[in-house]
Amino acid sequence: MLSVKNLTSGGASASANYYEEKDNYYCVGEEGTGWFGKGAERLGLTGTVDRNTFKQMLEGKLPDGTQLTFNKTGKNQHRPGYDLTFSAPKSVSVLALVEGNTAVLDAHKQAVASALKEIENISSTRTMTKGLTQTEMTGNTIAALFMHTTNRNLDPNLHTHALFINATWSDKKGWKTLSSDTINRNGFNEIIRDLQITFGSIYRQPLKESLQKQGFSFVSTGKNGLWEIEGVPTEPFSSRHKEVVEAVGETASAKQKSAAVLATRKAKTFTNVETLHKEWQARLAKTGYSADNVKKAENLNPSTPVVNLKEAISQSIKVLSDKTTRFSYDALLTHVINRIPCQPKTLETLRAEINKAIKQGNLVPLNSESTLLTTENHLKQENEVSTLIHQLRYSKHELTTTQESALAKNITQNNVRFNLVNLKGGFAHEVQVIEELHGLAKENKLNTLIITPNKKISDKLQEQVNKKVKTISIDDYLSDAQKNNHKRQLIGIYQSEHLPLNKVAALLGRSYAEGDTIIALDSASRKNKGLTSEIARSLGAEPINAFESNADKHLYFIPEQDKTSRIQAAANHFANLDALNKEVIIQAGNNPTKEAITAKTRDILIEKGLLSENKMVVTTKKSIFLDAANRNQRSTYNIGMIL
Repeated sequence: MLSVKNLTSGGASASANYYEEKDNYYCVGEEGTGWFGKGAERLGLTGTVDRNTFKQMLEGKLPDGTQLTFNKTGKNQHRPGYDLTFSAPKSVSVLALVEGNTAVLDAHKQAVASALKEIENISSTRTMTKGLTQTEMTGNTIAALFMHTTNRNLDPNLHTHALFINATWSDKKGWKTLSSDTINRNGFNEIIRDLQITFGSIYRQPLKESLQKQGFSFVSTGKNGLWEIEGVPTEPFSSRHKEVVEAVGETASAKQKSAAVLATRKAKTFTNVETLHKEWQARLAKTGYSADNVKKAENLNPSTPVVNLKEAISQSIKVLSDKTTRFSYDALLTHVINRIPCQPKTLETLRAEINKAIKQGNLVPLNSESTLLTTENHLKQENEVSTLIHQLRYSKHELTTTQESALAKNITQNNVRFNLVNLKGGFAHEVQVIEELHGLAKENKLNTLIITPNKKISDKLQEQVNKKVKTISIDDYLSDAQKNNHKRQLIGIYQSEHLPLNKVAALLGRSYAEGDTIIALDSASRKNKGLTSEIARSLGAEPINAFESNADKHLYFIPEQDKTSRIQAAANHFANLDALNKEVIIQAGNNPTKEAITAKTRDILIEKGLLSENKMVVTTKKSIFLDAANRNQRSTYNIGMIL
């Protein structure tokens, strides 16, 4: 994983002290610090990092006498630089630090160096030429490297801080600060942050390739190419991971978790290295770990597959565009990198190919910085859906009603064949809304058809609604061979936000031709899969609100500051209300908290005799659908899956 933070001005001395602290890095017959970059070479910086030199450079004072200081109100306001921290997978930390595997340690160092070279390739500064500010690509940096071995809970955590000094050599102007461009997002600082996940992948890929040659096997542990070495116990050494998950949840994005790493960290304490190492080894021994069970083969040298870069980009675009109508530049880069072996200047080559796809119109930027993308095909689909909604809204349905239902009245008053409904509430409320639509259809002698995103949802709805209401998945509807052999229908699109635009276009086209009236039921649970609601609003369609009444519901907040106390209070509250036959729902911020509350609530219900002590565990298997797009993606496969 890669985390990024700015080094603050005025803290040069404190930074130098922290990063150089002896207990903070791991030494195996060599120092844990060093210099990186063509800029460092130009200044003659080699070997270990000298504390005073490092401190001076953070202040903007370079060894050759150049001053990049910026004084304001008597204080140096120079930005010191950036801390890019490359953290090894936990299993790598265990092998390198607990087992003392120097080959694994070297693989980490080489992978960091590989990523740093890619970062150096995008370095730039801002220069003024004839009154115009321009970005000059410099291709050189100065970075002080500090290899650390523990996290703030003193678990083994192999990570390298790459402290990029805010300086780069310009052939035109000499030493300048690294560029920053918050408007166009083209500065060094902005690119690093926007491509944070990508650079993390660029570190992990060569690390994995090197370890594979050493004979290790791997298991996927998440999206964006996360992995661990198979057979290496990590749970006893993962207290920081647990803290991060408790803060933001297991399903949080990589950037959210990276922010949580910084937000939840404690002050680092130092201890005797030998004592700590023995404690780690004792923890590892308790797991029954054996190195013989981890290595599968010696000196593997897998051949590097021949990769068609354009094809890899094309496949990645297809996978992303099938999932969402919009995706970030970073997501595309990361997706491609996880499909190909990392070579020198991989990022530079990839960016050139993606920029070429943008120029050719195959990719369409949705903002001036080109950080958010869509495809030409999606734009065509948006235009097609827009045209069909426009046609349906200028076509009258002539429906009438004598119902008291506000929904039915609004639909008849609008008198157009496309209506957008904001549907908010529980499942029972959603079923009630569908029943109201059926009542309107029945009153006007129309069939009622509810189209759902998939068959599972269709079957669930069919069990609850009137038998005369037909529910069908979008795929089954579009493949219906008898599609022209029915009378006019009132069609409700359940969870319309989940339907991709190509399927919405096909549905609307068929409905328009057959005289159907469309009611798009948008539950606002997802925004990027389909944009039906957004398109309809842009055409002036005022949504009809179908909100569940909360008059009989009471909302309670658990104010206790301590997490354990909050969980206890929530569980007690649930048990007390449940004893009064009240329907109770507890909402938690993330899955770990939810599981803790559930466990505590069950314990209390058992204690009060409201729940039996007898337990039954039912093990089930969930089918995972693979297609040509995701079958070859490493991130598709997770621990516990059975092939």
